[in-house]
Amino acid sequence: MNREFLYELLETASVSGFEEEIQRKVIKYAKGFADEIYTDEIADVVSIVNPDADAIHMADRGIPTTAMSIPLRYMHNPAEVCSMEDVQECIDVLAEFLCGIGSDICLKPLEG
Repeated sequence: MNREFLYELLETASVSGFEEEIQRKVIKYAKGFADEIYTDEIADVVSIVNPDADAIHMADRGIPTTAMSIPLRYMHNPAEVCSMEDVQECIDVLAEFLCGIGSDICLKPLEG
């Protein structure tokens, strides 16, 4: 996620029940990289980069998958808040992790 997009999201009003504007922005952004995009039953926009990841993960050899969450308060509430410092720290942790992956680690599905 680039910083400009993150700030655009933070500047977009989006209280529970009125998420359409921010959903449009997320969907537009995700079209640049996602293989699948949909809005689920509780109005979360879901973007999937590798739709086969679950099947591959369960196929014994698997592929590396992970999830990262930004610490926040009052999730799914009009007063949901997070710290920009926490956001930046999550970005830093993810960048450090990705930069630390050595050439000896195979990230290709079903290889290595």
